[in-house]
This record gives sequence, C-alpha cells and structure tokens, in this order.
Amino acid sequence: MTDAPKKVDYTLYLVTDSTMLPPGTDFFEQVEKTLANGAVTIVQLREKNIDTKDFVAKAKKLHEITKKYNVPLIINDRVDVALACDAEGVHVGQEDLDVPALRKLIGKNKIIGVSTHDPTEIKRAIAEGADYVGIGAVYGTKTKDLTREPIGTVGLKEILLAADNKIPAVAIGGINPSNVQRVLYFSATPEKNIKVSGVAVVSAIMANSDSAEASRVLRALIEENPSWDLTAKIPWDEKFSQENILTDISDLLSRVNAVKPLVHHITNDVVKNFSANVTIATGGSPVMSECVDEFSDFAEYPNAGCLINMGTPTLEGVTLYRQAGGEYNKRGKTVVFDPVGAGATRLRTKACLELLQHVAFDVVKGNDGEIYAAAGLKSPTKQRGVDSDTDADNEARFQAAYKLAQDYRTIVLMTGPEDLLVDEHGNALIFANGSEYLSLITGSGCSLGSLITTVLATDKSLLDQIEDRMPYGNFLATAAAIALYTVASEQAANFPTCTGPGTFVPLFLDQLHAISKENRLGNTKWLSRINIRPFKHD
Repeated sequence: MTDAPKKVDYTLYLVTDSTMLPPGTDFFEQVEKTLANGAVTIVQLREKNIDTKDFVAKAKKLHEITKKYNVPLIINDRVDVALACDAEGVHVGQEDLDVPALRKLIGKNKIIGVSTHDPTEIKRAIAEGADYVGIGAVYGTKTKDLTREPIGTVGLKEILLAADNKIPAVAIGGINPSNVQRVLYFSATPEKNIKVSGVAVVSAIMANSDSAEASRVLRALIEENPSWDLTAKIPWDEKFSQENILTDISDLLSRVNAVKPLVHHITNDVVKNFSANVTIATGGSPVMSECVDEFSDFAEYPNAGCLINMGTPTLEGVTLYRQAGGEYNKRGKTVVFDPVGAGATRLRTKACLELLQHVAFDVVKGNDGEIYAAAGLKSPTKQRGVDSDTDADNEARFQAAYKLAQDYRTIVLMTGPEDLLVDEHGNALIFANGSEYLSLITGSGCSLGSLITTVLATDKSLLDQIEDRMPYGNFLATAAAIALYTVASEQAANFPTCTGPGTFVPLFLDQLHAISKENRLGNTKWLSRINIRPFKHD
C-alpha cells in the first residue's frame, strides 16, 4: 500500500450505501458528483452484503474516482479489501481488530478510524493510536441496525470533552440538512475550542436524486454560522454592576412599545387569555396559532418571536412544536421554551428532551423539577403535576441549570422563591422579587414566558432598526423581563384593594402596563425595587 497523508479534511464525510440509490442511478456517478463540486472531503465505502471479489472490484473502481479528486478513500471493516485496492485507510467498529493489530497490517502511514459510543471507547482509541474516531449514532438512523441507543448531541458533547481535542472526531447517525447545524452548535464547547472535525452522512446524499446539490447544501450549512446564533454569543459582562444592569434593563424595556414584537404563542388553552393580556400590557402583539401552514408566515414578521409552552403535550403536538421551532430557527428569530411538567410524567420528559435535541432555544424556563428533568438529572424536589416543591440550595440549582445551559448552549431560567438565571459560560444572577400571589394563580409561569419572548424579540430587532447598535443579548433581555414581571407583581399586591388572587390578576396587568409606560416616559423609580445580585458559585 502506498503512503497516505495523515492531514485529512473530515468536514463532510460521505459513507456510501448502494441500497439507497434512487431508481436508475449509477453508484459511481452518484459519488463522483459530490466530489466534482468539492463538497465531500472524504469517502468511506461501506458494503455489507457483497462477496469479497465484487467488493474489491467496486473499491478499486471507486478509488480511481476518489484519487482523481484527491479525496481519501476509507474501507469499512474489511482490511483485506483496503489492502487489495490500496485505499488510504480503514474504519472499524468496537468488535473488530484493535488499532495496534490493524497498524501492523496496513502500516504507520495509513488512516485508521474507529467507531465510538462513549468516553471510555474514545479514550481507548486515542491510547491505541487511531487517526480519527466516528462518534454516534447521534440520532436514530435507518442506514444501520443500532445495537445501542442514540447518544444525542449531549452524549456527543460529553465524548468530545473526554477526547479533549486529542483526536479528530466525526459525528455520525441521522445527520441531514435539517439538523446538521444543531449537531455542530450544541456539541461544541467554544471556551475550550472543542468541536467535531466533521459530520458523516449517508442517506442525505446517497438517497438524493441530486447528490451534487445535496452535498453542496450540506457543506454550506456546515461552514455557515447558524442563523439563530445572532445574539447567543454576545458576552455577558462578568463585572457585574447594579447601576449598569438597571440602566440597560430600563433602556431595553423602553423600546418594546415602539418595536411591538409579534409573539406567536403555542401554549395550553388554560393560559391563552392571560398570556395574551400580559403580552399586550407590556407592548407586544400576541397571536395564538397551532396551524402549521401559518408558521412560516408568522416567522417572516421582522419582529417576531415564538413561545413554545408544553402545557398539553401529545405525540402530534411534539411534531408541531418542532415544526414551529424550525421555522423560527431558520430565520434567526426568538424561540423560548417552557417545558411544563417535564419530570412529572415519562411522556412529558421524553417530549421535552426531544424538543431540546431538535430546536435551538434562546431561553429555557421552568421550575426546579422541570429544569432538572430537561438537564437529564434526578431532581431533589417533588414534582406535583406542573408545580414543584423545593428546598434545594442555590448551588445545587445552579449546577442543574448550568448543565442544561451548557448542553444546549442556551440561557436557563429556573423559577422559584428566588429566580436563578444562568448562561452557558456560568454567569448567574439571582432575582429575589415576586409576590406570593404569583404561585396562587393559573398561568403565572406561562405568562412570564410570554414576556420573555416579547423582550427577546425586541432585543433581536434592534440590530436592524438602530444603526451600529448591537442587541443586549439573551441574558440581559431575560433579566429585564424577570425584573419587570416580578416587581409589577409586588406593586400589585401592595394595593389596598388587592385582597387575594382574584383581585390580584387585574391589578397585576395594570402594573405591568403602568411600569412599562412610565419607564418609556423616563420615570424609572421602579428600578429601585429590583432585588438582583450575582450568584457566586463553587
């Protein structure tokens, strides 16, 4: 076998499957189209039901094509075939020959790839001298019978962290144009510069009638920043200043009425009226729609945002939530998630985790039990339906919220007697405002999601509406919504006419409206009531 360069571009790794070809399509033409346009950077020939003679013949013919475009050819499993066709390398699974044995057979300059599914396997591959690893399956796939559950982007991230940039890693399993950017984005750890080296695809190219265009689209998606990443990377100023944050909160909230963001609610029937009123009172324009045909139209609105509230989940509903989130993600618009009742039932927890895998959320808000469940942790609290009893200290709460924020690179709000706001970098704020009446009325948490969506959608619109003006970012925008909501609740409760939850609701709406209006006119006395502090975690 001739030597192969060890410096390999794994950006778009095509794994072939001749059983997936569209009718009348030639296998070699299908592959060559993806190489001719420069999209695919490495090819693996995978054949399961073929005799050795035919496998070698196919490999030799394919190798002539890949060499023409200076693209490495990797043979799946079969070292004998790799030797016979003089391929650049071989890829093996956990049940195949180990790397040292393979190295003796193919030489030190050939490429050896190993399939991995957990941190232990990737560490072993590194120790044995593999040249790269495939990590997966990330999602379920029809191209291969899986013997283990898909790892999701959270599992992918965990394995990448275990590897610590010591080996190139390729994500594989169910990856296609609809999810490739989320796989790349969720699995990355920017502060450590840890990310996948590429993605492997099978059906997204092999089963496509236009493989050239399919590969071009995938390569473009891999190389572009996702549209939803507009404000997610705006750093929070770690040098916390009470005065500065209050000034920023006031400034951002003063702009809501002028922007008048459209807030698309997909929420439960119990809270629709209240959520709409909260949105209107604070300067937004609510719309309630679960009609899939409308989602793209609403997402096109320049100042639109979407609140996905999992209040009444069904199997059909989860699909609907994913479709809505996808439309807003495509356009870089705000999407807020309220995983109502996650942790209370298996159905709700499963629905929550599925949505987190398939939609990029700007903010995830929930009580302790919901956030623990979303983070894949066992809650120390008792989940009573959609409510949560808690005595967990703020350090434990922070660790759960921080894990969720890191797993999905989002902002997490954990509501409770003290509200905890956390980002993926570990920045955290504690909010100690809020009337006890909020816990005695239906939909107070859900309508907080409405206000958060209203403010975030306003913030994102500032980039387009004010020249040279960057948005404040999701962290500050969420803080502004919490401050307004909780201070308004306290002021409403202090009215002599507020004698219980029944009289509290209209007064609360009045105060949301009044504070918003006064703040817009320059009366910022309400800011002095905000009880906010940075959380210093271990």
